[in-house]
Amino acid sequence: SYQDIEQLCNDFAAEFLLPTLDFVETAKDYGTDLHGVAKLARHYCLSRAVVLRKMLTNNCIDKNTYHKQQSCLSASYRKKRKGGGSFYRKKIAQLGKAYIELVLTKYDQQKISFSEAADYLDIKPKYFDQLEDEFYRSKKI
Repeated sequence: SYQDIEQLCNDFAAEFLLPTLDFVETAKDYGTDLHGVAKLARHYCLSRAVVLRKMLTNNCIDKNTYHKQQSCLSASYRKKRKGGGSFYRKKIAQLGKAYIELVLTKYDQQKISFSEAADYLDIKPKYFDQLEDEFYRSKKI
């Protein structure tokens, strides 16, 4: 049936974009909290929602954790739409892409803490993930 073919195509695409063996090992390194999900999404150049779903299907997280984190992601996406997202684009323009990339790299290398990275970026820690997402999205363009 059409649904069976579509499911087969979806399964193939998921495996192609996020190879299970590599993903499970990499997920162990990054962790399963929302920040780990964001880092994995950046690592694979995919959305946090896709990474979160792959974590669930590979038993990296349970259904309760999935639903809680999915709710948080949905809320953050809704907030972005209401505000237009211009705060993040302005912040990137103010600080410059090279500077932001340096801060994010040092943070990923664990040479600076989360709060230090937020301070360097002149943002509240709660806005860190959104700025990071917008920065990497703007680099792809």
